[in-house]
Amino acid sequence: MIAIARALREIKSTQSNETISFLYHGAVSMWFAFLDASASSPRRVRRVSDIDRSVLRDYVSWLRTRSAKTNSGYLSPGTVRSLFTGLKTVLT
Repeated sequence: MIAIARALREIKSTQSNETISFLYHGAVSMWFAFLDASASSPRRVRRVSDIDRSVLRDYVSWLRTRSAKTNSGYLSPGTVRSLFTGLKTVLT
């Protein structure tokens, strides 16, 4: 959590308040919801170095199957892409 807070502070100097709000309320909150949902998984994420391609694939799959208040009942591919890109922005 500290690493994410630091990243958001660094990003804040170059991004709009709306972008920071999306990153925090969208991308970061969904990431933590995913981590909570997968807490019983044998492959737990405790630090940034624990995140690999497999974890990111699981995250995208989780986003794609997450129910949403849309016509289809799921997040759109564009929303999934935005959430993933937002998370990538914070983590890198």
